[in-house]
Amino acid sequence: MVRNLSSLLPLGVFMQTSELRQIRNLLIEAIDDLENTAARDLPRGSWPSLHSPISANQQPHRKPDVQKLCSIITAAAYQLICLVREPFSTLIDAAGGVSLFRSPPGLANLIKSLLTTALNTANELNVAEILREGDNEGIDISEIAARCKANPDKLGRLFNFLIGIDSPFLSGRCLRTLATHHIFREVRPNVFANNRVSSLLDTGIPHQKIQQECVH
Repeated sequence: MVRNLSSLLPLGVFMQTSELRQIRNLLIEAIDDLENTAARDLPRGSWPSLHSPISANQQPHRKPDVQKLCSIITAAAYQLICLVREPFSTLIDAAGGVSLFRSPPGLANLIKSLLTTALNTANELNVAEILREGDNEGIDISEIAARCKANPDKLGRLFNFLIGIDSPFLSGRCLRTLATHHIFREVRPNVFANNRVSSLLDTGIPHQKIQQECVH
């Protein structure tokens, strides 16, 4: 899975080019590569049309190089969608478990459940409020958990249960799942900050006051 464009482009490119244009450039490059691959390897010499039924000799996604290109195009297209549309729509997608990324066979429903549960967990723990009180450098996942007064691996407890491992090291997976879908931003490994979408979860109330109200 391609998480976001920052893993594909150097930081200097982000600083010199607008985000819209960098996504456009990446899409053009990946689509050109996909069309060249189709012309070389597919029976009809072109990428299958959406209007045509699937045929036995038209199974391009079985090729690893095609899978990689399709993942890049899907990730870039989804980031473009999240960039230009109303941010609330991205939250609605996550609440409904809508994920455009390729899921392993038979795990599509599980991935949807993970996304929905991750959003609910972050919202219930008021992660957006905690991150708002930080800065653009972000806050480490262990510090987020401490401010929530939660078990250090609470943010990852669902993932730990599903894969049969109980380890605080996995605690970033909840927020990382959301960041992959452009809700929150992973500044560096296990360090998170708010973005346009996650800031919609922020009530504007100081986190300490929320905790005090919950106690009473």
